[in-house]
Amino acid sequence: MFKDHGIKTPYWKEVQASDFMGDQIGTARDIFNTFPMPAIVKPASGGSSVGVTIARTHAELIQALLNAAEHGDTILIEEFIPGIEATAGVLEGFRGEELYALPPVEIRPDAGFFDYEAKYKGKSKEIVPATFSEKIKLELQELSQKVHRALGLRHYSRSDFIISPRRGIYVLEANTLPGLTQESLLRSPSAP
Repeated sequence: MFKDHGIKTPYWKEVQASDFMGDQIGTARDIFNTFPMPAIVKPASGGSSVGVTIARTHAELIQALLNAAEHGDTILIEEFIPGIEATAGVLEGFRGEELYALPPVEIRPDAGFFDYEAKYKGKSKEIVPATFSEKIKLELQELSQKVHRALGLRHYSRSDFIISPRRGIYVLEANTLPGLTQESLLRSPSAP
């Protein structure tokens, strides 16, 4: 859907968990030999980065596929793009706008990867307002609106991004029902 709407997203491939479990070595070898490494390996469904791993080697790829298979029937292998992570939410019908874009949140994990531990155990900094240039902030807000419209979402959503210094902004995913807890990243303009 992103590509159909001119939205940059990392190169990706899907593998059925049952196919991988039926031929772990062969499936991992085929992926390793044909897919750019390192790669992000994750279940295609779920959230909170559960089952998500960065694989750099063949052995890490096998372990990452096993981990993702524990959490879903479909595994997504995605090109790893180094950069700064960000997220931006949108609200329908807020402040007199049809689709109001919230300020982007800059995500700085302590260990370099925004995994479950970083998200929920205080091992990251979520910076609002983000320190990006005004141009980048505006582009993130416009992209979050574009994603919301492209996917036909309703009420509110949050889109996650990676900002590569060399390649620009990529949309990683859309959160169609983002969390609304203290730890969540759907922030209002006045949130700390």
